[in-house]
Amino acid sequence: MAVLKKILTVPKHQFEDDDYIQAPDYKNVDSWHCHPTKITVPTLADAVCEGDDPNPPNVERPADCFFVHPTTYFGSNWNGSIDDVKATTQMQLVLAGQASVFSKKCRMYVPKYRQATLAAFALDRNNGRAAMNLAYGDVLAAFNEFIGTHGLERPFILASHSQGGWHLNRLLQEGIQNGPTLLREKLIAVYLVGSKIPVDMFATSYPLLRRSSGPADHTGVVIGWDTRVAKVNIRRGGWTGTPGHFIGHYYSDLARWEITRGKQVLGDNPLSWGDKEDGVNQDTINLRCTPPFMSLKQLLSPVPHHLKVDGIRRKKRTDMWPEEFKFSAYVDEDSGFLQIPMLPKSILKTEVERPKPESGHILDFEQIAPSKEAHHNEDFALFYFEIRSNVEQRVMAYLNANGVGVGDVNNLEIHDLV
Repeated sequence: MAVLKKILTVPKHQFEDDDYIQAPDYKNVDSWHCHPTKITVPTLADAVCEGDDPNPPNVERPADCFFVHPTTYFGSNWNGSIDDVKATTQMQLVLAGQASVFSKKCRMYVPKYRQATLAAFALDRNNGRAAMNLAYGDVLAAFNEFIGTHGLERPFILASHSQGGWHLNRLLQEGIQNGPTLLREKLIAVYLVGSKIPVDMFATSYPLLRRSSGPADHTGVVIGWDTRVAKVNIRRGGWTGTPGHFIGHYYSDLARWEITRGKQVLGDNPLSWGDKEDGVNQDTINLRCTPPFMSLKQLLSPVPHHLKVDGIRRKKRTDMWPEEFKFSAYVDEDSGFLQIPMLPKSILKTEVERPKPESGHILDFEQIAPSKEAHHNEDFALFYFEIRSNVEQRVMAYLNANGVGVGDVNNLEIHDLV
């Protein structure tokens, strides 16, 4: 927290004094990072590894995915514009490193929204919560447009990371829990990753949803994890001293924000998905996460860094680290955090093409920097191919259970989705 205070850009005014631009119009596809109608615009959400078959065209994907992205805005207002240059540039990492896990089986809907600046999570609770409320209003409006377009004709997945999960968690309470039964019946699964979701939400805020109990579990199941380094005193500061517990979470049944420090968080293991035995270990990671050439100060700066990402970067775990290192993961029974061993320094030779002003150079990612405490930025990257396989597994299990053929759900023409 002390480090963040030194390097974060912090608004110097009150939330109500921000000069807010008009809310996005989600009927306009320009208000979406990804939308099925933007078929002429290449998107990194459709990225696949070199040598892999491309994703099928949108019309052949049997499900939809509404994905709420994490914080990419680090500016001096409490909420950022949807067209902020640095935030939009940073979205390349999100689309290639996170959203793309869903795109093999899902048409992708990724809304732009007036996200809260990162300082809202850590340094000013009242202004921070106000900023989060505004951002959530955009996400709710985007979801309503998604459902209006979607017409509940097709099964769908909800997914998010970090700040996106704060908003999606509230959406589960106010939109899914209180929505029509058909909405929950069409919901294949929810992936709430990296958002420290208190497990008491299932009893108090969305009792009609449930935790997943296996890799093919589906229909109204919620999955999530927050990656921490094992053997760290996770009880420090009430499980964690990281910013997420500073702002707390919104409880719709109480109609207020609540401090959640000390509460057990939602924890699933992407290496097993609830099975007693380890699941399919793909032995691969996706290095499209945090650029290793950047310091934390550079990463969190509001100044654009001319990032250009060309796709997914797959590396074997066994090629990344020394032979004696064994990658593993388990869920801490008390806190709920997903625990991994401290990662050693990569044995791969690092070859990074550093960006230069106005160069637009493509960056080559070769490492995941070791951390002593957490791997929040790598919640997806470390388990990327396990997640991608699991999405396919749950989608196909849902279709089989409901007697739906893959082609039968594609009853909306793409041009009708405008």
